[in-house]
Amino acid sequence: MGKRFSEQERMEAVAAYVGGESLGAVATRMSASVQSVSNWVTASGMRMRSHAASHALAVERGLGRFRGRAVCEQAEALYCDGMGTTAIAKEMGVPVGFVMGVIERAGILRTRKEAAVLAADATSQRMRQYAVNEAAFDGELDIPRAWVLGVIYGNGWIDRANGVEHGVGVCGDEDVVCKVLAILGSEHPVNKKGGCFIAGIGSMRLARNIARWGVTPAKARTLVWPRSLPVELETHFLRGLFDADGWVGRDPMKPVIGIGLAAKSIIESIADRMAQIGGRRPKVQHGKARKKTHADRHTVVLYGDRAISWGRWLWSDSIESMRSNRKHGLFALLSVT
Repeated sequence: MGKRFSEQERMEAVAAYVGGESLGAVATRMSASVQSVSNWVTASGMRMRSHAASHALAVERGLGRFRGRAVCEQAEALYCDGMGTTAIAKEMGVPVGFVMGVIERAGILRTRKEAAVLAADATSQRMRQYAVNEAAFDGELDIPRAWVLGVIYGNGWIDRANGVEHGVGVCGDEDVVCKVLAILGSEHPVNKKGGCFIAGIGSMRLARNIARWGVTPAKARTLVWPRSLPVELETHFLRGLFDADGWVGRDPMKPVIGIGLAAKSIIESIADRMAQIGGRRPKVQHGKARKKTHADRHTVVLYGDRAISWGRWLWSDSIESMRSNRKHGLFALLSVT
């Protein structure tokens, strides 16, 4: 320790440092070196502050050009919203190194995969030709999205390349496809191919969020009942499935309702719910594919009063914007025997 400083001066310097002053500030005021002040603090039995603690004190006092608390919080908020460090630095007019330091100290660094997904989403947004609500399937399901999920389960798909989901497709009756697009806030065109209407939506975020409900690429054989689907949304989900891949008999005197899918698991789940409504579980029929390139088909069918009961449960709380006009119209003509 320097002999030209009294014990009282050294203790005052230690107290100032413990009180929150920086080593540099204390050394300047005492006309001492930074190393001397550091030695006094250590000799007194006190521990030196970490870099993070020193930075926090500087932020609280608004010291430094870029160290104000409000500036740091703004950088953190932009980063949490998905903006990259370079974009944040440009937006705020600060160095990239400052932004990196802020998010590292906050412990909110993204993984390489998360960063790649965000970058891909940003690219997708810049190149977008048709509007779509990419956040439509963020969070939990509601009634419209449960119906859309059912339609996609039955007659939709997820496009995937290099292990990344990048688009959603749906086909079927024109009004069903158009209603799906409306719920997704999409302006993508609907094209006719043969007797089917098709729409494709290029959105990585939307595809990724729909895929988490069990809609995987090449889903025909692998579909299972959606994970965590709320019981109160089952009617709307199943109506979407029937609007996409089910059928209603045309003879009013012989009511019949059925559905067939390649995935056995989900047909078994539908049969279980038919048993809850009709009191008896219908038999699941298994049809062998005629070509090696096709999948076996599993079907469940209801007749007579049981078909009527199921149809009433399926369409009773439906509205025009979330159902197939054709199939709902056919069911309305069925006779109650």
